[in-house]
Amino acid sequence: MLDRLIQALAAQLDASARPALTPAAAEALAELSRAEANLIFSAAGHLVHYGADTDQLELLIQLVSDIQRDEAPAEAAIVAGDEVRLVGEPPPSLAAYDPNWLRETVFVVRYVGDDATVDVQPELWSDYVIETVPIVLGRVDHDDFMSVQDWILSHGRAVTRRAKANPDALVGLAADRHNAREEWSCGLPGRGPRRPGTGTTSA
Repeated sequence: MLDRLIQALAAQLDASARPALTPAAAEALAELSRAEANLIFSAAGHLVHYGADTDQLELLIQLVSDIQRDEAPAEAAIVAGDEVRLVGEPPPSLAAYDPNWLRETVFVVRYVGDDATVDVQPELWSDYVIETVPIVLGRVDHDDFMSVQDWILSHGRAVTRRAKANPDALVGLAADRHNAREEWSCGLPGRGPRRPGTGTTSA
């Protein structure tokens, strides 16, 4: 039944014009809970993965992500719709997956929790399942890597050694992740306009 409802909603979108959800539809999809977001994105992803009217479904997925992004705090380091890669050792929730596949796959953030975790979904041509993983640093552009490295070093030798020995230890720095964008850290700029970026989460 949910699949049919999602397909019906997607069918209302005119991809040839400027697609948009009606105000009532957008309001109904606002402030999604983690369970609601997972249900919608997993069902829509399942349909896209198996080739059911993919253009309109992908458009619907993007519009729902846009609603989530608009709701995110301006200072958020990572928001729904961001593209990320997984780093570190896979958590128990991903133990059934090939570690090499996990590191090679680009994931999209579907929900950002208030517990330093995010729900991620792989590119839909590859799979459509959603899993919860810890946040490491949030969204980090490749050009900013050295600046983030300096930020890690600024926490001292003990923290740096722990991170080198076990990348999952970086989860402990999540609460301080916004300082990775301070000017003292090699001039790393503040958060720019919201757009999908390349980031890292722990997995």
